[in-house]
Amino acid sequence: MINKIGTFKDYNDGTLKTVFDVGANKIIEMSLLFNKNDKDVVCVSTHHFCNLGCKMCHLTNKSLNKVMTPIKWEDFIYCLINTLSINGKRRTDKENLLISFMGVGEPLLNLKLIEDVYRKEDLIREKLGYKNIGYALAYLVSYRNLLQKNEVLMNKYVKLHSNNDPIEIHYTLINGVNDDMKELDRMCKLLDRYNITIKFIRFNPINELEISKNEQLWVREISNRVPNIRIKTYSPPGREVGSSCGEFTKHFYHMEIETEEQREEFDTWKVKHLVKE
Repeated sequence: MINKIGTFKDYNDGTLKTVFDVGANKIIEMSLLFNKNDKDVVCVSTHHFCNLGCKMCHLTNKSLNKVMTPIKWEDFIYCLINTLSINGKRRTDKENLLISFMGVGEPLLNLKLIEDVYRKEDLIREKLGYKNIGYALAYLVSYRNLLQKNEVLMNKYVKLHSNNDPIEIHYTLINGVNDDMKELDRMCKLLDRYNITIKFIRFNPINELEISKNEQLWVREISNRVPNIRIKTYSPPGREVGSSCGEFTKHFYHMEIETEEQREEFDTWKVKHLVKE
């Protein structure tokens, strides 16, 4: 039985994160973003935990040894419906939904879930009433030409996106980790070779890691050296409730190793952000 732990709200931008326990402390988080006028965007997880150890990730902890377990379709659809609706009614009246696989886990390690979501799209449409459903996930640049040659897929893609290029690089600049001139030179060569849009996702500091001060330098240098590249800078919504990739509500994954201070910090946060529904 799936237990809805709660819905948490970022009062700066309205983002709603709903957290579920599907049993045995296997957590699923989904976040509904309100940063697009023409569509709902929901950031979803593909796994109950992630142990890839990315520098930017708030889940990374060498003291915690957990298995990255794939989420099952049946659990996913239950959580999706209960994230996007309340008391049997959808939270918004927008016609379009973008499902973004940018939560906990590595999407390419649970392709079965993604395939099931796509193949059973009619069920999602029936349950939630969206007219158009699109997707965002990490994949290889070599698939760009394959996708652009598929008229059916591209017709669906342009309904939910602002251009017809299905790929872009998301890059988070972290001070002293990946923001020096050597890394910048490598990025320019990569962008020039593949002609890919780059989006700089601003870092939410964790532990001793700090946000880089070189964002404008990188934007300026890339603009000069690869002038045909589209460049975006982006501060992810839902920062107060950890709704962008790498942030999360860490407590639900780390509770067995939390210190008393960390637990008190979580309890204070919970009182502030928990929505009574």
